[in-house]
Amino acid sequence: MRNFILLVVCLVCLKGYAQTKELKDISLDALITETQFSSDTPDAIEMIWWLPRSFWKVSFAQDPNASEADIQAIEDLLGDNELFAVINGKIGYFGGITYTPLNEILDEIRFFYKDEQLVIEETESISPDLTNFLSMMKPMMANMLGPMGENLHFIVVKNNRTSNVLPIDANEAGILKVEMNEFSREVDLPLGSLLMEKKCPEDDKLLSGKWTYCPFHGKKLVSQ
Repeated sequence: MRNFILLVVCLVCLKGYAQTKELKDISLDALITETQFSSDTPDAIEMIWWLPRSFWKVSFAQDPNASEADIQAIEDLLGDNELFAVINGKIGYFGGITYTPLNEILDEIRFFYKDEQLVIEETESISPDLTNFLSMMKPMMANMLGPMGENLHFIVVKNNRTSNVLPIDANEAGILKVEMNEFSREVDLPLGSLLMEKKCPEDDKLLSGKWTYCPFHGKKLVSQ
């Protein structure tokens, strides 16, 4: 039975990606859901949020006050780096949260892309402009998330010395893996929220653009 289920999953997820959506048509909520990774550990808060270029592009594209220059500025600011936001804390018996400081998080967290371990940029090596941008983001997160936001830390990662896999294109195939303590998550790119949905010919239901076959009817999905 297990082998049969695995076979069904493989058939549904055969690589046959749909076309990419226009930025204005992408759900920012769906994109955030795909790029925020949380553990199910009941006595801990462990969250890693990948902030890909697609996040900034969609955010600016759907902001009437933003411009193409703003998007390009973010591209230039990040360069070949990737940006993550991390929260880690232990929940006490009575619900109080003891948050882990950044220096301890850095000893426990790892990032991989296309089987290459990425390097965490040292704080003093981050450009002044990016440092200033992250300093501006920090209070915004605190206003949105309260104490959790106050204890959120930004981490910048770069290529290691022997690889050149960054920056990550969230529209292209690849595996991003994040690890923090015992918690890990693999992301099979491209992100489904960036792709146009496909239609099941049996009931016309729209399904993930990453799928090739309908998981309910076994029919090959039709691109829009």
